[in-house]
Formats: sequence, C-alpha cells, structure tokens
Amino acid sequence: MRVLKFAVGAALLLLALWVVVGEQLTGVSADATINAPVVTLRTPIAGTLDIPERQLGSAVAPDDIVATVNDENGDHVHLDDLQMQRDIATATLQQMQSELTDLKARQEALAKRSKTYGENRVNLLETRLKYARERLDLLGGKAGNGEDAAPPSLALNRAREEVDALAAELASAQSGVFVGDGYADAPASQQRALQLEGEIAATQSRIDEQKARLTALKWRIRVGTSAVKLSENAQIQSNVAGIYWQELAHDGTYVNRGDPVSRVIDCGNVLVTASVPEMTYQRLRRGQRVAFRPIGQRTTFEGYIVRLAGAGAATVYEGMAVAPSQRHLQRYDVAVAVPGLASDSDLQCAIGRTGRVFFDARPLDVLRGLF
Repeated sequence: MRVLKFAVGAALLLLALWVVVGEQLTGVSADATINAPVVTLRTPIAGTLDIPERQLGSAVAPDDIVATVNDENGDHVHLDDLQMQRDIATATLQQMQSELTDLKARQEALAKRSKTYGENRVNLLETRLKYARERLDLLGGKAGNGEDAAPPSLALNRAREEVDALAAELASAQSGVFVGDGYADAPASQQRALQLEGEIAATQSRIDEQKARLTALKWRIRVGTSAVKLSENAQIQSNVAGIYWQELAHDGTYVNRGDPVSRVIDCGNVLVTASVPEMTYQRLRRGQRVAFRPIGQRTTFEGYIVRLAGAGAATVYEGMAVAPSQRHLQRYDVAVAVPGLASDSDLQCAIGRTGRVFFDARPLDVLRGLF
C-alpha cells in the first residue's frame, strides 16, 4: 500500500512538473495588439475645406462624405477657349452649308439651261435635215430628167454629204452628245454643271468633316464643364469601412491639391501584431497556425502567421494605426491574421486591444477549452 501511494504521488509530481514546464516553455508573444492599416484621405482640388462635425473614433462607411472642398476661382480659361472654337466651327459650318445650297441652285439652273439647249438643238437639226433632204431630192430629180447635159454631180454630192452629216449630228444630239465645229461633245452649260458637281461633292465632304469637328468640340465642352464643376467643388469620401481615426486639417482652412485631410482605419484588414524572442522566432514560418487570446477574455481565436518582419521592423508600421513600442522593436516582429475577430462585435475593429499569441499547444489547453 505504501508503494502504491508513493507511485501515485510520484506520478502526480511528474504531471505537475510537466504542466509547469510545458506552460513556461510554450512559444508565446510578449505582447500582441489588434492593429489595422490606415487610409489617408487627400483633397483632389485646392480650395477651402469644409469638415462636417464628426466624432473621432466614430464608424465610417464606404462613400461616406468626410469633407468637401470649395474653390470659387475655378479655371474657366480652357472651357471658354473650347466654347469660342465651337462658335467659330458653327459659323464656318453655316457658311459651308450656304455655299452648298448656292452651288446646288446654280447646278440646277445650268441643268435646265442645258436641257433647253439640247431640245432646241435637236429641233434645229431636224429642221435643217428636213430642208437638206428636200434639196437632195430636188437635185436628184433634175439629174434623172436629164435637164442638163452635165449632171450637177458636185452640188448633188454636197447635198448628200450635208444630209448624212446632219443625220449623224441629229442622232448624236438625241443621245445627248453634241458634235459640231467650235465646241466639244457638250455645251458650256452642261460642262459647267459637271464642274459644279465636283465642287458640290468637295463642299459636302468639308461639311461632313466640319460636323465631325463640331461634334468633338461639343463633347470636349461637356467634359470641360464637368471638370470645371469638379474643380470648383469636390467631395472627399471614405473608400473603406472603418473608424474615423485622425483629422489632419481643420475646418475652414485652405488646402492645396493632394494635401492630406483625414485618416480612416480600414477595418476590413485587421491584423494582430506581436513580438517574440529570437529563439521562438526562429521556429516560426508563414502560414503556421497560432492562437490569440485577448486580455480579459477566456475566448481563444485561431489564426495564422502572415508576416515575419524580424527585429527593428519600424518601417512596416508606417501605414498602421498603432505604432510599435521601443520594447517591441527590440524583439522580433510577427503579424497574425485572425479571421474570427470579424464575427465578434466587441473585437471586430477593437484597434489597440492587447492580448497574447500562442504558437504551440499547451498542456492545459484541454481544460481551457472546457471552461
């Protein structure tokens, strides 16, 4: 019985020593802070800043208006120049259209004149051909009756030539082609009408080009008008859901384009930043599973390592909400993603809350899970 008691006591002593040593040797961070990136909102234009009343630390939703900037001296020079170009282009287009109307009227008048000429020319040739055939018949009759001893072959040949020439000229005129001495295959009015047709085509082409230029100017004016409105008044909106963290410019002050106005915490990218001793750091790797427990709570959240920045990692905190302490920088930096924080209403964006990160399983984890 005494041996049994001794064995049980020794076993309990060994178990207690294993728990104590295991708890002490488990890899754990010296400090861990819930942290998140900070977005700096800047003014897109220069002007007077108007910041509505908003409490620091209040919630900010995407597209919330954080501030507005007003500039009463917007740049209208470029827009005025575009409007002047539009007016000149409109006047030029109207002139071209008037010129085109005049050319078409002249072409129509010449076409009527050419038609009248053609009809009159055909009538004239028909009349001449009629009398030429009568003369030919008369000369042919005299030659057949033998009135003269010598047939008038010369006059007869000339009469026949005239009839043939007039018949050919008449046929040509009826088909719209005029042949004769002193002019080409078309009258001057018809030739001028053909020239006007080319001028009308060229003028129409220039009108189409001018219309395209005018359309482009109108589009540029619309864009310029929008740009002037933006240059006179601009809204500074949050592009993340988070916390109104810091005001960098005061209401009513004049700001230049690109000046920072305020800072907003991006609660969609919350991290836990921690520091560990070198011995623990050397055993860590990216993607390794860890546990995070906030101070004052029994709940433990699962996470994983996303960044190992090493010692003196001050630069990685330049865009973060909470800067590291000097003690933190003397140790080795580790960043941990803890997805479970997003589902906890008290911790989803509890920037600055502290806790501890555990990198190994501990002997009492089973009992912690029960309680």
